[in-house]
Amino acid sequence: GEPIKREQLFAYTNGRFLVNEKEQVLKRYAEFDLDALCTLVSSLPSISSPIEKIEKMEGGFNKALLMTAINGKEVIAKIPCPRVVPPKYSTASE
Repeated sequence: GEPIKREQLFAYTNGRFLVNEKEQVLKRYAEFDLDALCTLVSSLPSISSPIEKIEKMEGGFNKALLMTAINGKEVIAKIPCPRVVPPKYSTASE
């Protein structure tokens, strides 16, 4: 796919809503410290290489980031959208 801007990693870009679209999109905005996440992933013993590419996949409740290191190894990071589902019903970041 096409490269996306850093801000698009946080925003919901997967589809449209028939009702209350602005509100639904805002609920699915999930900002996180991307630099810290990349540093953490690249420091894992099983990776040991800087992150080269991030692909975003998303559903209605979470974002999944496929993070590829320069050495070709991959990690998936799951980022929840906490304003969509109460925390007791959702899975924490993985």
